[in-house]
Amino acid sequence: MQYEKIWDAIDKLAKQNGLSLSGLAKKSGLDSTTFNKSKRLRDDGKKRWPSLESLNKILSTCHMDFADFYFLAENKPIRQPSTLPYVYLSALGQSDCNAFGTSVWGKIDSPSFSENTYVVNLDSRSYEPLYNFGTTLVLEKRSEIRQKDRILILLKSGEVMIKEFLYRTDNVITVCSLTKHSNISEINISDIKLLNRIIWASQ
Repeated sequence: MQYEKIWDAIDKLAKQNGLSLSGLAKKSGLDSTTFNKSKRLRDDGKKRWPSLESLNKILSTCHMDFADFYFLAENKPIRQPSTLPYVYLSALGQSDCNAFGTSVWGKIDSPSFSENTYVVNLDSRSYEPLYNFGTTLVLEKRSEIRQKDRILILLKSGEVMIKEFLYRTDNVITVCSLTKHSNISEINISDIKLLNRIIWASQ
């Protein structure tokens, strides 16, 4: 992103939210002069860039992520919020995994993830203290899985488990417990209905 475009985007962000530059700064917990136009050049004439910390604060204040800030700077349309299918962990075994969003599946607003992702709400205490009851997990379909990735596995029997992936052979995957790494087990690939990588978890 170019220097001029970043500062222009900050100007636009303040205007869109009905704020002056000093008002945006103060509302974000910054010094009121942080974004003043007089501060955009140093005393020696060199360009002064806004800090990442100050950008993070104003984006949080204005409920905008960095991707949309980039679109604003580049004069591109802001992305429209999308929805992701979500399901409770306890209901996943009874769901149709080939038809996300139907049956026990619901929809949740999410502007930041791709169409290949879905959400699982953890209504279990089995994975504490790593994942607490109520944790939101975002998983990605058709994602490459590497060693040490955390994965969700749904067996054809309906059993659901969350494990750490170690390695696989043609017929078996080897996984370990999230909390007890010495607890290693093997699962026949032919018994697996769904296996996806966890890419994000609320804490």
